[in-house]
Amino acid sequence: MIRARVREWIEYHRLLPPDGNIVAACSGGPDSLALVDLLESMRGVFGFDLFVAHVDHGLRGEESCEDAEYVRQFCADLRLPFFCGRVEVKKELRRRGGSLEEVARQLRYQYLRRIAGEVGGAWIATGHHRDDQAETLLMNLLRGSGGRGLGAMRPKQGDVIHPLLCLGRSEIEAYCRERNIHPRHDSSNDEVEFRRNRVRHELMPLLQSRFNPALTDTLCRTADILSEGQDFLRGYVEEHLQHWTVRVDDGYRLEAKVFSSLPVAVQRELLMLLLEKCRGDARGLFFAHVEQVRELFLKDRGFQQMDLPGNWQARKSYQDLFIESVKSAGADQERERLGHGDPIQLECPGDTFLPDFGILVRCTLHEGNGPLQGILDERRVAFDRESLQMPMVARCRRPGDRFRPLGAPGTRKLKKMMIDLKIPLGQRDRTPLIADAAGLLWVAGWRRSERGRLSANTRGYIMLELLNYDNTH
Repeated sequence: MIRARVREWIEYHRLLPPDGNIVAACSGGPDSLALVDLLESMRGVFGFDLFVAHVDHGLRGEESCEDAEYVRQFCADLRLPFFCGRVEVKKELRRRGGSLEEVARQLRYQYLRRIAGEVGGAWIATGHHRDDQAETLLMNLLRGSGGRGLGAMRPKQGDVIHPLLCLGRSEIEAYCRERNIHPRHDSSNDEVEFRRNRVRHELMPLLQSRFNPALTDTLCRTADILSEGQDFLRGYVEEHLQHWTVRVDDGYRLEAKVFSSLPVAVQRELLMLLLEKCRGDARGLFFAHVEQVRELFLKDRGFQQMDLPGNWQARKSYQDLFIESVKSAGADQERERLGHGDPIQLECPGDTFLPDFGILVRCTLHEGNGPLQGILDERRVAFDRESLQMPMVARCRRPGDRFRPLGAPGTRKLKKMMIDLKIPLGQRDRTPLIADAAGLLWVAGWRRSERGRLSANTRGYIMLELLNYDNTH
């Protein structure tokens, strides 16, 4: 009966791809031993290779060693490959801080993923069941998780599968008795100083006795409903991702107007998806991180940024929003501090490629002052030839640069003008400046100088044109 239900669950959720590898995490308790026994019975049906991995957390001394030996012998009896690793939870806890439970979980999965890689791209199977599911939802609710956290565990999450989520704890214990399996008892599971144990031994019994005897079923059903809604939302966001975002360097760019127009639920799911894509997974990310990024992106101030777990950063730069690696952002900031590349003299007339900017500048010579109305724009400008001090060069901005924009009464600091123009921080050093021997002529793609203005006395002019340039990026 149990085997049939588990097999049906596996088939329905497509948990076991044919001819794959499975690494079953086995602590020696009833859940993990039942998992190994059930998966071993299905190898011939699904055609996968099964490996077993045990993790000694170094927390219970001799008891931990006995658990490892028991699982090793259990696997030997079933003729299954066995791996055993030890992680130093207390040492790592002293180094990084946090909770013992969370550090142990992280180290455990690190080891399991290493073994999965060694045996060849295996899925990791755990013995989590319906009672675990109910506890997880309740814990996430108390922690203030968002919709994804309240959906609790999925049958398949990344590289982890949960073949026993269709069973309750009592059913698993009954299966062990039926199969003459004698699980080990982990004494740490009785210690109510751990949060999950407090939920299991104190909160769940209280809620069941005073409010809802069928609490586990209720919470599991709630998790299913929430996860289905969350999966729909994720699918919707993935479908529209390319319309809302642009891939740039080590991250993504969004337009502030587009982001602010989206429903709040879509904003949150979009941010979580982008963070997962950038980091490779969602480990270490919580609802609070997503909400902080969302609030930052909606602020009116021109430039804002915040650090995220895993050396990633969220940044708002006027009309643009970025999720990017700290390394990429740091490179932009370093370029801003130092500038880059030597000035490049413009061919006049002719075309000059600017490798630092990835654009072409075309220079043409013309007689008279011509009817230029409607021809000139932010990408095409004209200067009185006699007012220039040739040659012209293209360069990056430098500390102390000043500029007199067309129509302005005097010069301004270039840095302040770029801020007023709302040129994104990461783009300011990627904006070519055209200058002659007397100073700046053109913040290319944005604003030209007062110097060189055409007049009725102009006898000839130089036209500069940017090719392959987009100032929205």
